[in-house]
Amino acid sequence: MILHSYDEEWRLIFASGYMATDDRRLIANAKPTKIILGLKISDDDKKAVLMAARHVGIENIEQMIINDDDEFVSEPIK
Repeated sequence: MILHSYDEEWRLIFASGYMATDDRRLIANAKPTKIILGLKISDDDKKAVLMAARHVGIENIEQMIINDDDEFVSEPIK
């Protein structure tokens, strides 16, 4: 699934592990190991992503922030 517009996007990055379906579409045969939430994610969407991620065992979740030095960085969600 790809949602792409200004600051509303999904990005999935896979190093390998693709497989072809009968109709020649490629699908990823991998489980994400990390999720990085954007600056503008709504509280409801954040809660839904966190619940889904933890349900499937993804514990490495970070939130993008702008820190005190005005840098765009991510920090772990506890």
